[in-house]
Amino acid sequence: MKSKVPNATFDDATDVVGFVRYVKSAEEIAFVRESAQVAAAGLDALIKLARPGVDAGALYSDALSRSARAAQ
Repeated sequence: MKSKVPNATFDDATDVVGFVRYVKSAEEIAFVRESAQVAAAGLDALIKLARPGVDAGALYSDALSRSARAAQ
């Protein structure tokens, strides 16, 4: 890019862009909270059902199912 516009100057905008990404709207915060509840439901299923000898596919399926129900 510098070869195409040799007189241009570039400033590091990492902090500016980062700040914009950190500020969340009320809608975004609600979505993050709901997402955490859905993830927690799946994790609870894993904790309750995981033990030696449990089929991994069945465990995964049950955790996904509980997460999906929590998302409704």
